Amino acid sequence: MKMGGQFAPEKRWSVCSGKQPKYDLFSGGQFTPESGGQFDRILQLINIIGLDSYNATAFFYRGFCSFKKGDLEMALSDFNRVIEFDPTIKKSYYFRGLIKTELKDYKSAIQDLNTFIELNPRDKKGYFYRGKCKIGLNDLFEASFDFSKVIELDSTDKDAYFERGKIKAYFKDYIGGLEDFERIIELDPENESLLLIRDLFFTKLEDHRGNMLDFNKVEIKGPNDKAGYFEKGVKKSLLKDYVGAIMNFSKVIELDPEFKDAYYGRGISNAALKKDHEAISDYDKAIELGLMDKDVYFMRGKSKYLIENYKDAISDLNNAIEMDSKFQKAIYYRGLCNNLLENYRGAIQDFTKVIKIDPKEKNAFFERGVSRMKMKNYKEGIRDLTEVIRIDPLFSCAYSLLGLCKTELGDYGGAIQEYNQAIELDPDDESNYYGRGKCKNKLGDTQGAILDFSEANDHGDKI
Repeated sequence: MKMGGQFAPEKRWSVCSGKQPKYDLFSGGQFTPESGGQFDRILQLINIIGLDSYNATAFFYRGFCSFKKGDLEMALSDFNRVIEFDPTIKKSYYFRGLIKTELKDYKSAIQDLNTFIELNPRDKKGYFYRGKCKIGLNDLFEASFDFSKVIELDSTDKDAYFERGKIKAYFKDYIGGLEDFERIIELDPENESLLLIRDLFFTKLEDHRGNMLDFNKVEIKGPNDKAGYFEKGVKKSLLKDYVGAIMNFSKVIELDPEFKDAYYGRGISNAALKKDHEAISDYDKAIELGLMDKDVYFMRGKSKYLIENYKDAISDLNNAIEMDSKFQKAIYYRGLCNNLLENYRGAIQDFTKVIKIDPKEKNAFFERGVSRMKMKNYKEGIRDLTEVIRIDPLFSCAYSLLGLCKTELGDYGGAIQEYNQAIELDPDDESNYYGRGKCKNKLGDTQGAILDFSEANDHGDKI
């Protein structure tokens, strides 16, 4: 699941990452895709439930299994029946659209995906595959709008940036294409093939780079101009050319090993490339040389948090907070560290401070709710998670945790309502189906529970 908000922390509690065990319907144990026979066993389940002429749910699951096994004609026939018998099953339009896409029936696929998008306007998958269909029809201009919509819904979707970047390159918008590929590299800095593609964009840009080149242009006055190299490093960092920034900051350090700001700048660029150990080394040197600034301590603390050195991270964050008692991000990350160190009371105190500084900071409410849940204070957890939803009704993970809280309190009907909402917003998270299935089982709805557990299995191997 995704996190919105100001800080978008990199670490999530396991339920929000879909880390629940996959439930095996037939052995009662943990399921692993490598064990094989997943879809055959679900088909057996359909036979147990019974496949009558109007059982739309059974046709849906049989169609899904046939699709996953590559029997597109059978899958298409089953999804046609699902939509005929129960047109309210939203995902049927999505899967039928995918099948038609595989069959290269792009126009008909777009019609199904249009319906899916109307019913699920916040689900990025519909826009992505509609864009792919438009590419199949050579309607590249319209396709680019679909990929832009995917990025609007999920700013970390590398596939959407890739498709949009290719379209921009086709229309000779090399600057726009470069921006998209730079974003992919930011998300996946170790991908060497993307770096090669970026080099191709730079080659194509030549005189088309305009203001971007002007901004990056710095006059270096000889090989010993450390001020020029430093300025160029700063500008490359601002352009998110972190590799280029590191090269220039390193040149400054070669010329002047006591240039403390160059270590700090190189540390920021290393951190942006997720090279946190290298970043920490640079921050260490900057502080050793006398750069005693709250931001340096915060950045070092954040990098230590990311490499799971939570105790040392807290020490740095404490230093930053001593310099600025209202340093909101530092207090927030200290709360995350306290939470992971199981100091839940300390975490709650930190998130409460963040909320006093910014009463609309939904992530602080969310994390405080998590801490209270871990202390088994489910009623207070519900209050915090309800506030998250008041601020952001599309915060899907908050609904998931509300479902867990209400399950623990024995409110199975209320929990099912929360899981319904979570699934509506994030249909790919198997843990929501698993949690809802447990509640249905508690209420005696065995068939509904089995179907939810089956859906949880399905989403353990999503397309």
